[in-house]
Parts: sequence; C-alpha cells; structure tokens
Amino acid sequence: MAEYAERALVRVWRGDEPVGVGFLVDADRLITCAHVAAYALGSDRARLGARIEVDFPLIPEGGRMPATVTFVADDADVAGLRIAIHDRPAAARPVQIVAAEDPTGHSVRLYGCPDGRPRGVWAEGLIRGTGAGGRYQIDDDRSTGIAVSRGFSGGPVLDTELGAVVGMLVEAESKSGRRTGYALSGSALYRICRDLAEASGPAIPFRGLNPFEENHREQFFGRERLSAELLVMLSQRGLLVVTGPSGCGKSSLVQAGLAPGLRADDVAVAVCRLAAGGTPWSALAAALCAESSLKAARASIGAAWAADPDLLAGRLAERPGDVFGPLAECGGLRQIVVIVDQVDEALARSEPETVALLAALTELAAPGRAALFALVVTVGPASLGTLLDDRRIGQRFADAAVSIRAPDAAELRSVIERPLAPVGMPVYQEGLVEVILDDLVDEPNPLPLVEFTLTLLWERRHAGTLRHDAYHHLGGVSGAVAAFAEETWRGRGSAEADLELLCQLISPVRGGRYVRRVVELNELGAYTSLARDLAGTRLLTLSGGDGRLTTVELAHQALVRAWPRLHEEFRRREAFRAWQDELDARSRRWHLNRARDNLLRGRVLFTAWRKRRVHSGELSPRQRVLINASTRACARRSVLRSLALVLVVVLAVSLVNTLTGGVATRNDRNAALAAYEILKNEQYASMPRGLFSALQAHRLHDDEFTRERLLIRYRGLRSVESILTLSPYVESHDGRSRVNRSGTRLVQNLDWSARIWDLSGAAPVRTFRLPPESPARVGPITLQNYSLVTKPVWLNDDKIAFIVQEPAHGGRVVIADARTGRPERALLGTDTVSDLLADPSGRWLALLTNAGTLLADLERPGTALRRLSRPPVDESGTYFQSGTALLGVLSSGEAVLSVVSGVRMVLTASGSRPFSPPQPHTTRTPTPRDLNTFFDCWSEGRFYNLRLRSLTDNAVLARHAITPAADRFASCPRSPVFTSDGAHLAYRDLVDENLVHVGETGADAASMRTIQLPIDHRVTALTSEPDGDYRLVTVQNQAAMVVRVPVPDALDSAIHRLLFGSLHPVGLGLNASQFVRFTPDGSHVLLIHPASQAEVWDTRTRRRTGTVPIPVSADDAEPRSFSRPAEWFPAIAARLALSPDGRTLASTSSKTGTTTLLRLPALTPVATIRQGGSGVAFADDQTIMIRGVKDPAFRADRRLTLWDIDPVQQLTRRTLPDLATTDVQIRPRNRDMIALWRDPSDPDVKGMGRLWRDGTPIPGSDIELDATGAVDMPHLTIDASERFAALVVTDATATEVQVWNLATRSLAGRLPSPDGLVPVALSFADDPRHLDITYTTRTVHWTAASGIAVRRWTRDPWFGLLRPLDPAPRTTILTDGIAASEPWRLSPDGHLEPTAPAAWLHTLCALADRLSASPGCL
Repeated sequence: MAEYAERALVRVWRGDEPVGVGFLVDADRLITCAHVAAYALGSDRARLGARIEVDFPLIPEGGRMPATVTFVADDADVAGLRIAIHDRPAAARPVQIVAAEDPTGHSVRLYGCPDGRPRGVWAEGLIRGTGAGGRYQIDDDRSTGIAVSRGFSGGPVLDTELGAVVGMLVEAESKSGRRTGYALSGSALYRICRDLAEASGPAIPFRGLNPFEENHREQFFGRERLSAELLVMLSQRGLLVVTGPSGCGKSSLVQAGLAPGLRADDVAVAVCRLAAGGTPWSALAAALCAESSLKAARASIGAAWAADPDLLAGRLAERPGDVFGPLAECGGLRQIVVIVDQVDEALARSEPETVALLAALTELAAPGRAALFALVVTVGPASLGTLLDDRRIGQRFADAAVSIRAPDAAELRSVIERPLAPVGMPVYQEGLVEVILDDLVDEPNPLPLVEFTLTLLWERRHAGTLRHDAYHHLGGVSGAVAAFAEETWRGRGSAEADLELLCQLISPVRGGRYVRRVVELNELGAYTSLARDLAGTRLLTLSGGDGRLTTVELAHQALVRAWPRLHEEFRRREAFRAWQDELDARSRRWHLNRARDNLLRGRVLFTAWRKRRVHSGELSPRQRVLINASTRACARRSVLRSLALVLVVVLAVSLVNTLTGGVATRNDRNAALAAYEILKNEQYASMPRGLFSALQAHRLHDDEFTRERLLIRYRGLRSVESILTLSPYVESHDGRSRVNRSGTRLVQNLDWSARIWDLSGAAPVRTFRLPPESPARVGPITLQNYSLVTKPVWLNDDKIAFIVQEPAHGGRVVIADARTGRPERALLGTDTVSDLLADPSGRWLALLTNAGTLLADLERPGTALRRLSRPPVDESGTYFQSGTALLGVLSSGEAVLSVVSGVRMVLTASGSRPFSPPQPHTTRTPTPRDLNTFFDCWSEGRFYNLRLRSLTDNAVLARHAITPAADRFASCPRSPVFTSDGAHLAYRDLVDENLVHVGETGADAASMRTIQLPIDHRVTALTSEPDGDYRLVTVQNQAAMVVRVPVPDALDSAIHRLLFGSLHPVGLGLNASQFVRFTPDGSHVLLIHPASQAEVWDTRTRRRTGTVPIPVSADDAEPRSFSRPAEWFPAIAARLALSPDGRTLASTSSKTGTTTLLRLPALTPVATIRQGGSGVAFADDQTIMIRGVKDPAFRADRRLTLWDIDPVQQLTRRTLPDLATTDVQIRPRNRDMIALWRDPSDPDVKGMGRLWRDGTPIPGSDIELDATGAVDMPHLTIDASERFAALVVTDATATEVQVWNLATRSLAGRLPSPDGLVPVALSFADDPRHLDITYTTRTVHWTAASGIAVRRWTRDPWFGLLRPLDPAPRTTILTDGIAASEPWRLSPDGHLEPTAPAAWLHTLCALADRLSASPGCL
C-alpha cells in the first residue's frame, strides 16, 4: 500500500547531507517544513525564490535537482517548493493529503533521514490525539526500532489504517528517551496553504464514460477471473465472440483485461474499430500499422503493401491470409490476435462490407496455441443476431459466443474501492461506498454509470475526501450523467448546435435502437471547432493523431440513455440521421471508385436537395461532394437529353400547341358562338327567360359581351322583389289594367282561363284559377271547367268580373272574389258579350254585345240588366264592328263608347249624345269620386307638363313639369303612372326609357328617385308605402314584376342630385366618371359638383367626410370660351385631382395662383404650392403635374410643371414651348419622365419623349407614334423595369394597344381591340411580356367608362421561335382580374354598383333560384 506514497518522498539537502524530507503534492510542487528549508539554506528563515537541492530517494533513476522556494507560512512551519517538470523522474507520483475526521488511535508510518542515516529510515507510531492548531501527537511505545527524531521533519504521515496521507511531521522531542513527534494535520495544512486545495494530486484512476484500454490495466479491477477465463477460451478456440448489452464492459474487458494477458505470451494484439476508417478494410489496415509489435515485421517484409496503409487495405480485402502469415513469421511472433471492437457501429454504417471482413477473418482463425491468427469480436446481442443469420460465419460465431454479464456486488466493490486503495490516494467518506453499491442494485448495466459518477466525485473531492454531499448533489449514480450533461450544455449557453453535433455521433439501427458513430474530425465541416471544444467537456472523445486520422465519437452510448434532452433530440432527428447514414455509406463507396452507379438520381436526388436545404450545416464535406457531383451529373444528363430532343420538342410543342390550341380555340369559339346565339334572343326575351338566358350565356363563355348582358340584367333586377311569368298576351289600348288600383293583385288570361296573382307580399305569390278545376254552381248556372274566360275587369281591389264563353250558351259575365278565386255571381244574357267595363266605384258594369250595350247595377243584385240606347248605326246598319269599344263608365250610370268612326258617345237609357268634356280650365284636389282619370302631356317652352285629369269634368288633378337635357331631343314620356291621390308619379326618362323616375308630383329632377328596369317593362301601378318606399308593379309581354324603390340614404341622394340635378340637364349624365372618382380600395368616393363644391363620402358608412369649394379660375370672370355647360363643366373638374393611392386631393386655381393639397377623407389641408393652373393631375403618389396656359389652337396646355408634394419642391423648371404635352409618366429608377406630345404645327404628328426631372428634353429620345387618330391620355403606363411603355391609340374606325421599347425606341407589339370592345385601363404584370388590358363594350362605354373584364395579352410567348406557327397575339380573360381601375362604378340610374361580376352573379343567382323549379344558379 505504501509503494504509491514512496514515489512522492523527497530528501532536502544541505551540501552533501540531507537535513529533512518533503513530499510531492502536485506535478511540480513539494511541501516540507519551513525550518527544514531554512536550515538547508543556512539561514534563519527561508527566502522566497531561494534554490534548494532535493531528490527522490526511493526512485532508482532519481538524482538531485533544484527546487525553488515559492511559499513560506508566517504562522506555521510550512514551506512550498517547486521543481521543473522535466527534472522530475517519470516514476514520481504526487500524493493527496487527506483531512481525516478523527484518526486518533490509527497506526502511522514516517520516513526521515536522521543523523547517520542519510539513505533514510522508516519509523512507526500511533496517533494519540489532536492538539491545538490541528497538531497530531504521534507516540512510539516500542522499545526497539528507530524513534522519531530530527531528520524526519517535513515527511508525510502515512495512516496505515485509513490508507492515506493525513499530515506532515513538523517537530520531534529533543530529549533522549522520548519517542514522540508532532505533525500538522491535513486540515491544518489546507488552512495554512490555500494553494494546496488546487493541487492536482494523483492522477485520476477512473475512466468516466470512456472504456478502459490496454494502457489502463493498472486501474482495471473486478474482472481478473473473467479475463483469465477468456484467455483460456481464446487459446482453445482461436475465435472469441464477446457479447452483452451496452454498458456491461465488453470493450474494457477485452482491451484492459484480455489484451495484456496475450502480450505476455509473445502475441501481437491489434485493436480495430471498423467504423473508424473509410471502409472496414482500411480500418483494419490502420490498426495493423498502429501496432508497435508489428512495425519491425512490416519493415522486414519489404513489400510495398506492408508500408502503405491503402495498399495494405487492398491486400487484406483480396487475400488476408497472405498478410497475417508473413507478419507473424517476420516478426518472430507466436500469434497475431485481432480484436474487432464495437462491431455494432460498423454494421450500422456498412453492413455488407463488415460481414464480408468478419467472414474472411473467421476463416483464418484456427483453434489451438499453434495457430498464427486469432480473432476476438465484441458485439451487442441484436447485432449478433444479424451475424448469426449469415451462413458464412453464423455457426462459428454461435459456437464462440461468450455472453458477458454485469458485475456482481463483490466485483463492483472492487471497481469502486481498489483504485483508491494505495496510500496517497484520496479516500471515501465513511459509508459512501455502501450508498453507491445500494444505488447500483437495480441497475442492469452499471459499469459506465459508476465510472462516470466516480469521475465526477473525484473532481469534486474536498480535502482529499470523496464526500456524501457531492454524491447527492450529482443525483446519485442514476442522475450523474444527465445532471453533468445538462449542466455542461447550459454552461455553454444551451446551444442547439451542441445537440446537433451530438446527434451526428449517433446512428439509428433497426428495432428502434442506436449505436455510437465514429466520424473523422475533418468530415464534421462547420462542427469541427465545436467538436474540439466539446471534447474538453467529456461529452465526446477525440482519438487518433501521430499520423493517424483524428476521429470523434460520443463518450459512451449511456449518454444517450441517461440524458433525456439528447435522447429526445435524437428521436426528433432519427429519420434524418438514418437517411444521412445511407448517404454516408453511398458517398464512401463513390469516393473509392467514382462509379456512376453510386451517384444519386431521381427521387433520391430530389430528397437530398430537400434535406440539404433544411440541414445544410449537418452534412459532411464528403456528403456535399456526392450531392454536388450527382447534381452535375443530373444537369449533364438533362442538357444532353435536351440537346438531343430539341428538334423533337420544338415539333412536339408546335404540334401540341396546334392541336390543343386548336381544340381549345375551337371549343372556346363554339362556346362563344353558342353564348352569342343565346344573347341574340336574350335582349328581348321576357322575364324570367331573359335572366336565365343571360346566366346560361355567361356560364358557357365568360367575356365582355356576356358580362355586359349580366350587368344590364343586374341593373334592371337588383330592386325586384318578385317576378311573375305571364302568358304571351298583348293588351289592347282600352285603358284597362291587369293590376287593381292598389297594386295588390294582378289578373292574367292563360289557356282558356284566368289566374289571379296576389302581389301583397314577397314571393311566393298565391295563384287562383278561374274557372275552377271542377264544375262549380254559381247562382242559376253551373260554371264548367272548360269554359273560355276573357276580358277580366276589376270592380274594386277584391272583386273581378270576366266573360265566360261556353259552347252550349252565349256569353255570360261571372263576378268572382279575387281573394279566394271563388265565383260569387253570374249575369245571364241572350247575346254574346264581347266587352265589358265597370265604373271606378264598382257599382255599374257595362256589357257590350252585338245587340247593344247593357248596364248592370251591381249594388242591386235582383234588378234586371238595363239596356242603353243605341248609337247611330253606320251605312251597313251594324252596331258592333272592329274598333267599337267601351271607353269608360261614369258614376251616373252612363257608358262612354267609341265607335268605328272615332266618335265618342255617351249612352244612357233614354238616348245618346256626343262625349265632349270641357277644356281643362280648373285645377283641383282629387276626391274619392275621381277614380276615372286619364293623363295628357303638353309642352311649354323647354318644359313638358304631365297632367292627371278627371274623366268626369276634365279638371286637372295633378301637374308635373319635366326639363329635358339641353342637347337632347325628346318627346313626352310614355305611360306615366300617378297614385290615386295624384301626390306621386312614375315616368320614363326622356333619353333612356329603361330609367324610371319616381317621386312626389311637382318635385324637381334632383329630388326624384331613379331605378332602371328591364327592356320594355312599363309601370302599371304605383303605391307609396308608409315607410317612404315606393312599390311599383311593372308589366311586360310575358312577365310582371314587383319592384321596391327604397328611401335613398345620404350618399345615394348626393349622387342622384349630382347626376340628375347637375349633369343630366346639361347633357353630361353619360360621362359622369370625371365627376365621380373612387379611391383604389373603394372606401371613399369624390363627388364634384361643378357649380358649388367637391365632397368626399365614405362608401362604408355612407356619410360625408369632407367638402371643399370648387377652385376658381382666371377665366371664370371673363366671357366664357365655351358655349355650353357641357364644355366648361369638364374644365372645372380638371382643376381637382385624386392621387393614385387615394390619400391626397389636389385643387388648383389659376386665379389665386395656388394649388392646395388636402388629405382624405376629411379634406384637411396639408400643403400649399405657390403655383396655380387650369388643371392638375398626379404623375404618381408623390408627384403632381400643374397645367398652365391654354393653347387656343389645340386647347391643350403648353406649360407643364411638376412638383414633389412631400416635401414640396418644384421638379421642372422650364416651359415646354414646342410641345403640346398631354400626359406624363414618372420613371423613379431612371430619374426621368415619359411625356406624350403632339406637334402644334401638325396635329397629326404625335409621339413620346423623355424629359429629365427638371423638364429638359433628352436629345434623341423622341418616339414618333404610328397613330393616325387620337392618343388616349390616361392610358399611358410603364412597366416595373421602366423599359416598356403601353398606350391606347384610337382612329376613326378602330382602337389598338401599342407597346414601345423605350431603350431601342421601337414598337414591341400591337394589339387591335376586338370588335365591339374599348380599352379603358392598362397595367403591366410582373413579366413585361404580359400586359393586362381592361375592356368594356361600346354599349356600356357610353354609359360608364369603367371596364367589364380584364384580358392578359402575352406578347410573343414563344420568343420568336414559333412565330410562323403561332402568329396571332394571345389574349386570355382573367376571371379573377379586377374589372376596372376602381371597385365601384356609377350606374345610369345614379347608384354605386360593384365592378366585379361576382356581385352581379350573387344577386342574379339568388333571384334565379327563387324562380327556377330546380334551385341552383344556372
């Protein structure tokens, strides 16, 4: 036990005589008594820095060496010395001073050099106790032996019972006969010498998570018996397969237990890890080259393969027997044993090559001591199962397998205690070993955990003692690994890169298991420096060097099991790591022979690209090289295939384009033709057939024309509540109405019958059939179901009379209840009834027959029919002829009749007289008796007067004046309708008869409400609802509609007032877009009232947010240069401009010479520009253009000034005298602008030119446009690259879009507009070859300038290659394209309508679903 401590003893010399001793406590530090050092120096006190000679007396090769005084205690007899590392003998070992708790009664040994004993002697004693200052009293009770005396000072106190150095002797009794000495205890020494706690002391005897190797055999305990058994088995079998679970100590057993025993018998042992090389054969070659006992053998062979590891690997792969035989013979070795360690890792990396190597080596291994080759393999149970399945080695491996169990309690105690048994080593605190052994009872594989725990306890030892508190702080054996790893990881900043690197050192294998992965350091790429840093934390280990490749691996597989964070991270990356291992095996094969078969292709290559994007930093350089080589090979293959098939591809594309394009074009053309065929009849079709036709046409083919019909239908039907399908019936113009006076019911003749529709509520409407489905008794007659029903007449809102004709009888008149459809009364007659009419009160009913006119008093059911006098007959004597009709029945019971000659007669029972009412000389309020009315229209100056007159006295009951547009010729409106009290009326617009104005009688046009109706629909009934809404009943040939006109909100009223109060009277109603402007998002609308102010309205809240006066001009006070308001109103609108982003309004005034900038929506002034003009426009969101003086010849501005509005500064500083500039587009990147101009001297010459931002023309930049007509100003647009400009050119017959290359000043493309379409907006897509053109139809263009659909024009889609095969320009309808430059449009009736067809379809489909028998939009 004392051998270890003896290596630390030194003698302190003074000249040729030793004067004391000391001992080594660190690699280069000694400790001794201060008085010994002073005596050696010949002084009273040792001086710091003084040099003293010392030597190691118990080490043979030790000689004297200098030592420097580095420490002298002030209050204790302690001094510290330092020696040079290179002077220290190799066998010297420092000891650990232990602060023993209570060594009283312990036997101790002491070493010293008393007088006459220069070689040193040993003394023994017994610690009697501890005195003041931590001094031990040591007595020797023996009467013989050497007593403690002078010369023992400075020596260590070796406690033989504790097995530790517990102090240093500092004093001995000087009196003879006394055998007593005094020593400073370990606790006192640590207190006196603070640096002593930092001394490294003895080398650590534990391996942590690393396996024991051959050079650690002195620290390997507990497996001596098992090592001897394996040595015997190997000599008998020649093959040994050591297996057991991870952590049972397989690698340590064969390397530190078996290998040293083999070397003692002239055997060369080569330890090989197959996963540490590029291939298993190269790893075996590297192991043979690293074995020192084979170096001489390889040198003596003389073959090239013996000196070169690469050639040796190839030789082994071809003929391994030709390698081991010569090596054993030339080296004079009895046997060569190859230990293949960690086969699991090699199988996970490259299973076929690993099994092939093991098969070759197994074939060489032979039993018996005379065999030249033996093989030892360590492998886990799962991987052993894979090897046993191989027919080449399965049987022999099964016979040679030795299963290693976990160490038992006795072996574990040996593992724990024996490394610290030598005197001079640290000690365990009492009871700690038992605690550790108790914690290991349930641990299946305790070796790596206990070694790692003891390693951490060693590092945390206190005063030479491994303590309980440190053990519990680590979490015991089970938590030591996890606690250390987590603490280390957090101490490094919790870097995710650390976990990524550790996962790179783990390989997944089948069955959810995993093994360590050995990686060459230079293959870690970006993780190389990180691996070197982590190697210092013991989480991973580096090996190699001395000419060999440096490899890195995980410290132990137990680290994955015991550290939850790493285990979880690995499971998350397990799929990637499995793929990476496959890629690594493939890359190694490819690097060996560069065979194309090993390159990645197809889906495997695509997967590699995807993984590289996600895990770029985790791929090794070798793996990156393989992916890049595979990518280049794939690119080469693609290029070669492309070049070989380019002609075929061109022809195939041409053919496919011709076929598919032809088929698509033909299908599209057929769909268009079918849709247009439907549209031919749709315009004049009755409802709801017209609605269904429009929807069906749009579904067949979506273009501007089908959208136009949808839009027209949407405008006419958006206020409709219900639609009734009527029979094809043309009403006679006899004053009858199919609707009762209150507009709640409608009667219809259809299929020999009459039907009554209840219109009082929304759909579904109720229907009654007359006559009934079965015969019905009505008074004295029976009404047959096959009777012919004609000439329905409303008696009042709830009663109706009609003529019933039956084959067996003449004409009969039946009166029915309109609420139930039940006949109530019948009037019998002998003559056939041809017509009938009732007075407004419903009392008198006149019947027109061939024999004369009969009158029935309906208030007296029992009275007979009264026959009225006959009018004068014509020459033929016939009373009833074609053209004879009842005009009315007066409340006096007289009938008004119109005969064939056109004369109107009043018939009474006593005679007849001509009907000649007096002239309308009076105007009075209608009374309940004024139910028999008619209307007339007459002109008075520029006004038209609509009058409601009484049929009784011809008095004017109501009057309404209408003002036609100034530039329109119009006649009186047709079919006006008044309410019964004459307070409200509805009439058709004088210009657009599809517009109907509804309102109070006598109100001006601005106060009316306007709706649009489908074509040919006329209003037959008007009702004013209590809530202010109007309810209209309209009738067309085969349909009737119930339309509700709601009370307009503030925004609707403002738009109506602008459109019909300001613009319509001057003839500008159809060009209202310049007076109604929308922000890009449609949230606000700007209304410009030319005579008063401009208003901003919020379209969401329908409220006005701000107003601003119309700016005045210097011309306003002068005689107008324009003859009509239709000409100067647009000039007023040009003084206001809305920025493209909709945030700023600019208002310019040439009179005040200022331009004001106002912020929407409140129109708050934000800046003022000291320049005014006749007009203002925005070039972009930050730049405005102010137009100046008018050119009388062209009415265009010859001065154009550009201003930046934020901050306000003038950009152009010169007038453009030679050009009439009409539009400007800014190019921010080029810091210039593109201007449209025309030559004042020749108006037909038009062009574009580049100007610098200050207005200076750029010489040589002008482009003369190929245009014989006008160039539309608002349509100039420039693409994002600022290389192309697009504009619209219009002549007398056609319109086209032109695209110009601004760099080359050449025409890049031109697209004629399709027939019937007008471009209203241009916009370049991201690709300048794509231009989006917003079109509208010519019909809609005259009523609104907004677009209906967007077409994308693809210019030269085949880059000129296929132009001969595909010469036509390509345009495609963008179904999701924005239909106009703004989301709202102003409809002709003065309402805001959405420009997106989806909104139209939503309304129309909802209506169609209510009308269709099978719901679902067509």
